[in-house]
Amino acid sequence: MRIPVTTSLTIEDFTAGVVTVPVSITKNCIFGKRASGQVFATQRPGTNIFLNVSDTAVTDVQGRGIYYWEAVDAIYFVNNDEVYKTSYTGALTGASMTAGTERVEFFEVGDYLVIIDAENNQGFWISSASSTVLVEITDVDFPPKQTPALTLAKGGAVLNKTLFVMTTNGQLWNSGVEDPVNWAGTDFIEAEVATDGGVMCWQHSNHIAAIGNRSIEFFYWADNQVGSPLDVRRDLTYDTGAADYNSAWADADQVFFVGATSSGSFGVYRLTALNLNKISEPDLDSLLTTALTTEDIRLVGSGLSAGGRAFYILTLYYVISSEIVPIVSYVYDNTMGWTTWDLSAVGISHYPLVSWTQGTATRAGQGILSNGDVISLLDDFNPLDGVEVAGWVETGWVEDGWVVKSSTVGESMEMQIITGSGDVQTREPKYQSKLRLVATETDASQNVLVQWSDNGNNNYNSGRNIDLSNIDNRLNRGGRFKTRNYKLTTSASEKVEIEAIEVDLHG
Repeated sequence: MRIPVTTSLTIEDFTAGVVTVPVSITKNCIFGKRASGQVFATQRPGTNIFLNVSDTAVTDVQGRGIYYWEAVDAIYFVNNDEVYKTSYTGALTGASMTAGTERVEFFEVGDYLVIIDAENNQGFWISSASSTVLVEITDVDFPPKQTPALTLAKGGAVLNKTLFVMTTNGQLWNSGVEDPVNWAGTDFIEAEVATDGGVMCWQHSNHIAAIGNRSIEFFYWADNQVGSPLDVRRDLTYDTGAADYNSAWADADQVFFVGATSSGSFGVYRLTALNLNKISEPDLDSLLTTALTTEDIRLVGSGLSAGGRAFYILTLYYVISSEIVPIVSYVYDNTMGWTTWDLSAVGISHYPLVSWTQGTATRAGQGILSNGDVISLLDDFNPLDGVEVAGWVETGWVEDGWVVKSSTVGESMEMQIITGSGDVQTREPKYQSKLRLVATETDASQNVLVQWSDNGNNNYNSGRNIDLSNIDNRLNRGGRFKTRNYKLTTSASEKVEIEAIEVDLHG
C-alpha cells in the first residue's frame, strides 16, 4: 500500500502558537502535482540574505517594509524609523519616521512613492525628482492632520492614479489625482454595512475592499465629481472581518488575512475575484484563536510569488523590549495546502517575512525580514540557504521574479514530512515487512531518515536511512503495529521529490 505525502496540518498538541505534537505536518516543503494527479513534496526555494544588517553600522533590527520603484530603478526599505534606498549605506534625509514594529505600506501615485505608517498614524512621500529625500504629508485635510485627528487603518489602495486610505471610523479618504501631497476635507465616503469601524483596506478586482472587525464591503470607481469618486457595491458584502490587521497580505487579485466571524470564530481567509473562502483547517484555527486571545502573541502576514505560485507566510511572534522575536512561520501554498518554513542560514530562525517587493513591472524579487535583513530567492534548484551568496541579475529583470545565483555555497535546509497516523483500515496488528520511498532518483547520495511512531504521534524510533541515489533501496523488518505514523527527514543538498511511502504489510 502507499501512504501519500501530506499537504495538511493536523495537531495533537500545541503551546504558545507552536505545534508541539503534530499528527501531520511538513517543514520547508512546497508541493507539486504530476500530470497523473500525483502530489509530491520538494524543498522550498533557497533563500539568500544579500543585505545582512549585522554586517553594517545600522543598529536597528525592525524590518518594516520593502518596495521596488521602477521610476528610479531601486528598492526602498524601512528598518525601524529609517528609510533606505538600495542599501544600508545611508538613510534618506528630510523627515523622520517614528520607531515601530509593524509593517508600513508603499504606494506609487504619479511621480511619488508614498509610505503609510498606520502604527504611528503618519504618511510620507518621496518624489522621483528627489529620490533620497523623505517628506511627511502635512496637508491639514490628510486624516491624521485633521482637527481632531483621524486614525489610519492598515493598508491602502490606488485606483485611477488616486490614493485611498481608510480610517478606523470606517471612512475611505482620497488624495488628488496623481497627487498624494494634497487632500480635500470633503473627499471621503463611509463604510456602512456594519458599525464595526475600519481595520484595513486593499485594492481588489478593480474595487477597494474595506474590511472591518466583522464585515467586508466593496467600493468601485463611480467618477463622482463632488466628494469621493467611489460608490459602494450594495449587492456584495460579507459578515466576516479581520481579527488581526497585521496578518494581511495582498498579491495581485488575492488578499490573505486572519479573519473572524460575528460569532468570534477565527480562521485564515483568502479573498479572490470578490469571493471569500476560508483556507485554514480547524486545528490551525484553534491554535490561532488561543495564540491571539490568551497568549499575547502577535501576527505578521506576508508572502511571495515564486514559480508562478503565491505563498502566504504567517509568522507568529512576541515583542520583547521593542524587538520582534519570531516563534514560528506557517506557510500556505495556494495550490495545495499548509507547511512550515524556517531558515538554515545563520542569524535568524523561522521565516519571518515582513514584506516582499511589489511594483509595476516583473522584476527580481526581494523581501525584508523582521530583523532588517533583505533576502532574495535563488532559482537554481539547489536547496541551500546562504548569507551574502554572490548573485546578480544581468539586465535588472528576470522573467518570473527569481534571482540567478553564481554559487552553490550555502547551508542545506532540513525538509521534513510527517504523514499522519493510520491503521490501514483495521485495528488488528499487522507486520511491516518492507518499506521503500516513491521518489525521484538523485545523482549523488542523499539520505532520507525514515522513522515511525506506533500507537501515538510522539514516540518515534531512532530510524534508518534510505539513499535516494538508488530508488530500489528498501527497509526490511519494520515490526508489528496497530497504528503507525511516519516521519521523513532529509537535509539533501540536491533537489528531491517525494510522492509517498510504499509498504508491504502482512497480518
